[in-house]
Amino acid sequence: IAAYLPRGWNLLVKEHPSQFVSNYTRYGDFFRGKRFYDRLLDIPNVKLVPLSYDSFNLIDNAKAVASVGGSLCWESVARGIPALCFGYTWYKSCEGILEISCEASLKASIEKVQNGFKVDINKVKLFAKILNEITVNGFVGKVEQEHKGISDEENAYYHLNAIENLIWVI
Repeated sequence: IAAYLPRGWNLLVKEHPSQFVSNYTRYGDFFRGKRFYDRLLDIPNVKLVPLSYDSFNLIDNAKAVASVGGSLCWESVARGIPALCFGYTWYKSCEGILEISCEASLKASIEKVQNGFKVDINKVKLFAKILNEITVNGFVGKVEQEHKGISDEENAYYHLNAIENLIWVI
């Protein structure tokens, strides 16, 4: 990313806090060592941001954000800031999400932002409204996992109901 930024732009890097939690299952045994961060800092226009720094403050003062596909991209477009998304996400077709699949799309997306691309917040709100209307109030996770007050029994009911509704539509 840093190599494609216009002159005078910086790439601010803020880690996800779970990167430093040794028993966090998302990353398994993979942890970044000091050498990784030293190499990042060797790139002239890259700066590390402390974990304690407010992410919304960063978003609000950014020209764009970039992520593999975390909540950062969604939070960004919801605040009217374009997001460069390198992963396959549920929000990939939302206004303001710039899908990055190769160097050419990265370069084109950065140029788009540099040329003044603005997120139409009304389209983001419409996306969220439609998503709310078509999604299922449930979760996918391990057995006996309580999530946002939904019991396993309720979760099973919500999934069954969604499947039945889908069958009737088809």
